[in-house]
Amino acid sequence: MDTLATEDRDRYVIQDNVLIIKYLDPTRDPGMYQCEAKNQLKAKYSTGQLRVLSLKPSFKKRPLESETYGS
Repeated sequence: MDTLATEDRDRYVIQDNVLIIKYLDPTRDPGMYQCEAKNQLKAKYSTGQLRVLSLKPSFKKRPLESETYGS
């Protein structure tokens, strides 16, 4: 099982049982992540895959709603 490199430890934070990756690196961070919960009796694991997608931003042009004022 891989562990975090020393230089990466400050980028990964677990807060309220949520993994937060600061400064996502699309070349290094994708992969399989595993969570372990254990007590004196047994251990359970949950695994998830992180994929980083690069999408172009999309800007849709919508006409502004017209307003007519009368006097």
